[in-house]
Amino acid sequence: MCKLGVVIYFCLKESFVFYRLLALLVFATSSCATQGVSVNGVQFDQVPMYGGLDRNTNPTPTPTLRAADEKLIQDTTQHYGSREKASASFTDTAFNYYRQCNVDFAMRRFNQAWLMNPNNPEVYWGFASVLHDQGKFYDGLKLLEIGLSKGPIQKGYMPDHAVLYAGCARHGQGISLKQRSDFLEKSTEIFEAAERDSEVSKPYFYFQWARTHYALGEYTSAWEKIKEYRKYTSNPVDDKLLTRLSEKLPEPK
Repeated sequence: MCKLGVVIYFCLKESFVFYRLLALLVFATSSCATQGVSVNGVQFDQVPMYGGLDRNTNPTPTPTLRAADEKLIQDTTQHYGSREKASASFTDTAFNYYRQCNVDFAMRRFNQAWLMNPNNPEVYWGFASVLHDQGKFYDGLKLLEIGLSKGPIQKGYMPDHAVLYAGCARHGQGISLKQRSDFLEKSTEIFEAAERDSEVSKPYFYFQWARTHYALGEYTSAWEKIKEYRKYTSNPVDDKLLTRLSEKLPEPK
């Protein structure tokens, strides 16, 4: 996740020149088409799945939106060979934007990836990542689990899944103690499964788990996960986390 320093997404394989031209075309087309169209005051391409807007029947922007959709689908499908491949590439691009904390461009690309293929599971992981950064943990959790219902997602999603459950426990309004306990139990269950899975990036995983322990006030456990993190990488731990954790509990010797 952007705020969490995620660094585990794919590299693009397309021709650099073609990619830049296509990106400019898509950006220009989609920006013009979406100008003035909003969902509850938010530009609709900044809401997952365009906020449920029916792009074929919405009265005012229908012709422009339809033309933009058709142009996007035609050009990208022609280049990639199928809508599924185009969606996968748009998802990669979106995650690259997200990794750079350019969440507006990321959400726009995730929506375009969804438009190309609503059954692409990793699009929903992308939606969930952006919603996490907006503090919308429950909405993010629902979308990630929709993605999981549509097919397999690379195992890097597991720490993010656990973090969303913990976020629901910490920030859920009006939830019972039992619901909070269930969210935390599920978070721990996913973290433990990720720890056993050899496909999960361990530095990212332990960083996420340490960060979650800190957020829950479990400072000793947070230091334990940082110790594990350091076994897998020489990269320094996030300064903000270390500073805040040290203020609560000095690092055990």
